[in-house]
Amino acid sequence: MQHSNTNFFQIFGLPLRYFIDTQELRNKYFELSKTLHPDFFTQSSPQEQEQKLAEAAQLNLAFKTLSSERLRLEYLLQYFGFLDSALQNQTEVQLSPTFLMEMIELNEALETATSDELSFLKEKLKRLEQEREELIQKILLNFDSIEENSLKKQELKKVLLPYLELKYILRTKENLLNL
Repeated sequence: MQHSNTNFFQIFGLPLRYFIDTQELRNKYFELSKTLHPDFFTQSSPQEQEQKLAEAAQLNLAFKTLSSERLRLEYLLQYFGFLDSALQNQTEVQLSPTFLMEMIELNEALETATSDELSFLKEKLKRLEQEREELIQKILLNFDSIEENSLKKQELKKVLLPYLELKYILRTKENLLNL
């Protein structure tokens, strides 16, 4: 998910927070959408029409991103530079050997599991997912309570490891559903 340097929160006049009022977001989206509707620019130059179309596309992307909790979290991680650096510099954030072993064992068990064992594995994955989500939510509550951007960045960095673990768990869960 690559975004321009535009701050999606600023587009809607919202504070840089994870927990947002989605109804307020929706209202501001519709308000802004009306100002960018192509019917208002039929008499404009082709360049201005193209510019307004690009602004509308950016608005739509910002709305889609901020409307989804998962996409909003990814956006915040990317906005503060964590996703790119974590993917490029694997040493900055490493999944624990214990977690990786647990995931390897789960994936191996999936390959040979009976239907009863699959139920157990589904429950285990669900529990792991819930644990990571609860931890992420707790950190994000702290993140939202901080006003200073440099301190927000420090707090958000704490989300990166459970976020990456959650992504791993969700991939494993997806593999389970494809069996």
